[in-house]
Amino acid sequence: MVMNEVLRLQAVFETPSLDNRYYTAWNIPVFKPFAFIRLWGEMNEAEISLFVMQLADYNQIYLNNDLSVIIQLILAKKGLILPGGIAAISTDKEIQPSCCSGLESWREWANFLKTEQAPWWGHDPSPWVELRGETVRFWSDGGLELEPARKAFYLEMSRSQFKGAIASVQADLRGFLSALGNWGMAKEIPETPALCAKIDQCFKIIPAWGRSRHH
Repeated sequence: MVMNEVLRLQAVFETPSLDNRYYTAWNIPVFKPFAFIRLWGEMNEAEISLFVMQLADYNQIYLNNDLSVIIQLILAKKGLILPGGIAAISTDKEIQPSCCSGLESWREWANFLKTEQAPWWGHDPSPWVELRGETVRFWSDGGLELEPARKAFYLEMSRSQFKGAIASVQADLRGFLSALGNWGMAKEIPETPALCAKIDQCFKIIPAWGRSRHH
Protein backbone atom coordinates (compact mmCIF):
# COMPACT_ATOMS: atom_id res chain seq x y z
CA MET A 1 0.00 0.00 0.00
CA VAL A 2 1.63 3.25 -1.10
CA MET A 3 0.95 6.33 0.95
CA ASN A 4 1.25 9.70 -0.78
CA GLU A 5 0.59 11.91 2.24
CA VAL A 6 3.27 14.09 3.79
CA LEU A 7 5.82 11.79 5.41
CA ARG A 8 8.22 12.79 8.15
CA LEU A 9 10.81 11.09 10.33
CA GLN A 10 11.07 11.67 14.08
CA ALA A 11 13.44 10.55 16.83
CA VAL A 12 11.43 8.87 19.60
CA PHE A 13 11.91 6.99 22.83
CA GLU A 14 9.65 4.30 24.25
CA THR A 15 7.98 4.70 27.63
CA PRO A 16 8.49 1.96 30.22
CA SER A 17 6.14 -0.79 31.23
CA LEU A 18 4.13 0.33 34.24
CA ASP A 19 4.72 -1.56 37.49
CA ASN A 20 5.91 -0.99 41.05
CA ARG A 21 9.47 -0.28 40.00
CA TYR A 22 8.46 3.17 38.87
CA TYR A 23 8.02 4.90 42.20
CA THR A 24 10.70 7.49 41.84
CA ALA A 25 12.11 10.19 44.07
CA TRP A 26 10.74 12.97 41.86
CA ASN A 27 7.44 13.66 40.18
CA ILE A 28 6.76 11.54 37.09
CA PRO A 29 3.62 12.13 35.02
CA VAL A 30 1.00 9.50 34.35
CA PHE A 31 1.97 7.83 31.09
CA LYS A 32 0.87 5.11 28.73
CA PRO A 33 3.25 2.12 28.80
CA PHE A 34 5.10 1.23 25.59
CA ALA A 35 4.10 4.50 23.92
CA PHE A 36 6.49 6.68 21.94
CA ILE A 37 7.42 10.26 22.74
CA ARG A 38 9.09 12.55 20.26
CA LEU A 39 12.53 13.88 21.16
CA TRP A 40 12.68 17.55 20.17
CA GLY A 41 13.01 21.03 21.51
CA GLU A 42 9.33 21.44 22.39
CA MET A 43 9.28 18.66 24.99
CA ASN A 44 7.66 19.70 28.27
CA GLU A 45 9.02 19.12 31.77
CA ALA A 46 6.93 15.98 32.30
CA GLU A 47 8.19 14.38 29.08
CA ILE A 48 11.82 15.10 29.91
CA SER A 49 11.37 13.73 33.43
CA LEU A 50 9.98 10.58 31.85
CA PHE A 51 12.96 10.44 29.48
CA VAL A 52 15.40 10.61 32.39
CA MET A 53 13.44 7.97 34.29
CA GLN A 54 13.43 5.59 31.34
CA LEU A 55 17.11 6.26 30.64
CA ALA A 56 18.02 5.41 34.22
CA ASP A 57 15.82 2.34 34.48
CA TYR A 58 16.82 0.90 31.10
CA ASN A 59 20.46 1.25 32.10
CA GLN A 60 19.83 -0.55 35.39
CA ILE A 61 19.92 2.42 37.74
CA TYR A 62 17.72 2.16 40.83
CA LEU A 63 14.89 4.67 40.56
CA ASN A 64 14.26 5.21 44.25
CA ASN A 65 17.52 7.09 44.52
CA ASP A 66 17.52 10.86 44.85
CA LEU A 67 17.42 12.56 41.45
CA SER A 68 20.91 14.02 41.88
CA VAL A 69 22.23 10.54 42.67
CA ILE A 70 20.50 9.13 39.59
CA ILE A 71 22.13 11.79 37.41
CA GLN A 72 25.54 10.97 38.91
CA LEU A 73 25.01 7.26 38.22
CA ILE A 74 23.99 8.04 34.64
CA LEU A 75 27.21 10.00 34.20
CA ALA A 76 29.23 7.11 35.64
CA LYS A 77 27.97 4.67 33.00
CA LYS A 78 30.46 3.89 30.24
CA GLY A 79 27.69 3.87 27.65
CA LEU A 80 23.94 4.45 27.55
CA ILE A 81 21.19 2.80 25.53
CA LEU A 82 17.52 3.65 25.19
CA PRO A 83 14.58 1.87 23.53
CA GLY A 84 13.27 3.81 20.56
CA GLY A 85 14.92 5.19 17.45
CA ILE A 86 13.31 6.60 14.32
CA ALA A 87 9.59 6.70 13.55
CA ALA A 88 8.15 7.20 10.06
CA ILE A 89 4.86 9.11 10.28
CA SER A 90 2.42 10.11 7.55
CA THR A 91 -1.00 11.74 7.77
CA ASP A 92 -2.82 8.56 8.81
CA LYS A 93 -0.16 5.86 9.08
CA GLU A 94 2.95 5.44 11.15
CA ILE A 95 5.73 2.93 11.62
CA GLN A 96 7.33 2.97 15.06
CA PRO A 97 10.51 1.23 16.17
CA SER A 98 10.00 -2.35 17.33
CA CYS A 99 11.55 -4.45 20.08
CA CYS A 100 15.33 -4.12 20.47
CA SER A 101 15.55 -0.98 18.36
CA GLY A 102 17.55 1.68 20.17
CA LEU A 103 18.08 5.41 19.89
CA GLU A 104 21.82 4.80 20.16
CA SER A 105 21.87 3.43 16.59
CA TRP A 106 19.99 6.29 14.91
CA ARG A 107 23.15 7.28 13.03
CA GLU A 108 22.64 4.17 10.87
CA TRP A 109 19.75 6.12 9.35
CA ALA A 110 21.89 9.18 8.73
CA ASN A 111 24.42 7.01 6.87
CA PHE A 112 21.89 4.88 5.00
CA LEU A 113 22.14 6.53 1.58
CA LYS A 114 25.92 6.25 1.70
CA THR A 115 26.24 2.72 3.06
CA GLU A 116 22.99 1.31 1.58
CA GLN A 117 22.91 -0.86 4.70
CA ALA A 118 19.37 -0.92 6.07
CA PRO A 119 19.27 0.35 9.66
CA TRP A 120 18.06 -2.04 12.35
CA TRP A 121 14.42 -1.20 13.16
CA GLY A 122 13.52 -3.98 15.60
CA HIS A 123 11.36 -7.09 15.46
CA ASP A 124 7.89 -8.41 16.23
CA PRO A 125 6.81 -6.78 13.96
CA SER A 126 9.93 -6.36 11.83
CA PRO A 127 9.83 -3.00 10.04
CA TRP A 128 12.58 -2.37 7.52
CA VAL A 129 13.89 0.19 5.06
CA GLU A 130 14.46 -0.40 1.38
CA LEU A 131 16.36 1.70 -1.15
CA ARG A 132 14.77 1.51 -4.58
CA GLY A 133 16.71 3.75 -6.97
CA GLU A 134 15.75 7.31 -6.09
CA THR A 135 13.10 6.18 -3.59
CA VAL A 136 13.39 5.20 0.08
CA ARG A 137 10.63 2.84 1.14
CA PHE A 138 9.65 2.14 4.76
CA TRP A 139 7.93 -1.20 5.35
CA SER A 140 5.80 -1.85 8.42
CA ASP A 141 6.77 -5.54 8.63
CA GLY A 142 8.55 -8.34 6.81
CA GLY A 143 12.16 -7.44 7.57
CA LEU A 144 12.99 -10.84 9.05
CA GLU A 145 12.38 -14.09 7.24
CA LEU A 146 11.76 -15.82 10.58
CA GLU A 147 8.71 -13.63 11.20
CA PRO A 148 5.73 -13.71 8.82
CA ALA A 149 4.66 -10.26 7.63
CA ARG A 150 1.25 -9.23 8.93
CA LYS A 151 -0.68 -6.95 6.57
CA ALA A 152 2.47 -5.02 5.79
CA PHE A 153 2.18 -1.59 4.19
CA TYR A 154 4.81 0.88 3.13
CA LEU A 155 5.48 4.59 3.18
CA GLU A 156 7.99 6.21 0.87
CA MET A 157 9.89 9.38 0.05
CA SER A 158 12.57 10.43 -2.42
CA ARG A 159 16.29 10.40 -1.66
CA SER A 160 16.33 14.19 -1.38
CA GLN A 161 13.33 14.15 0.95
CA PHE A 162 15.06 11.52 3.06
CA LYS A 163 18.14 13.72 3.40
CA GLY A 164 15.94 16.59 4.54
CA ALA A 165 14.05 14.35 6.95
CA ILE A 166 17.27 13.15 8.56
CA ALA A 167 18.52 16.74 8.88
CA SER A 168 15.23 17.55 10.61
CA VAL A 169 15.74 14.61 13.01
CA GLN A 170 19.17 15.91 13.96
CA ALA A 171 17.78 19.40 14.47
CA ASP A 172 15.12 17.90 16.73
CA LEU A 173 17.76 16.09 18.74
CA ARG A 174 19.80 19.25 19.13
CA GLY A 175 16.64 20.99 20.32
CA PHE A 176 16.07 18.17 22.77
CA LEU A 177 19.54 18.70 24.25
CA SER A 178 18.65 22.35 24.84
CA ALA A 179 15.33 21.39 26.44
CA LEU A 180 17.16 18.86 28.64
CA GLY A 181 19.57 21.58 29.71
CA ASN A 182 16.71 23.90 30.64
CA TRP A 183 15.06 21.07 32.58
CA GLY A 184 18.23 20.41 34.55
CA MET A 185 18.82 24.07 35.34
CA ALA A 186 15.21 24.48 36.49
CA LYS A 187 15.74 21.58 38.86
CA GLU A 188 19.06 23.09 39.99
CA ILE A 189 21.07 20.02 39.00
CA PRO A 190 24.78 20.99 39.08
CA GLU A 191 25.69 18.20 36.68
CA THR A 192 23.37 19.49 33.95
CA PRO A 193 26.15 20.44 31.46
CA ALA A 194 27.83 17.08 32.01
CA LEU A 195 24.50 15.27 31.54
CA CYS A 196 23.85 17.00 28.21
CA ALA A 197 27.40 16.20 27.07
CA LYS A 198 26.94 12.57 28.09
CA ILE A 199 23.68 12.26 26.15
CA ASP A 200 25.29 13.92 23.15
CA GLN A 201 28.25 11.55 23.26
CA CYS A 202 26.33 8.30 23.83
CA PHE A 203 23.63 9.00 21.24
CA LYS A 204 25.91 10.75 18.70
CA ILE A 205 23.67 13.77 18.32
CA ILE A 206 26.33 16.23 17.20
CA PRO A 207 28.86 14.81 14.70
CA ALA A 208 32.29 14.29 16.21
CA TRP A 209 33.81 16.82 13.79
CA GLY A 210 31.40 19.50 15.04
CA ARG A 211 31.42 18.71 18.74
CA SER A 212 34.57 20.66 19.59
CA ARG A 213 33.16 23.76 17.92
CA HIS A 214 29.81 23.33 19.67
CA HIS A 215 31.11 23.06 23.22
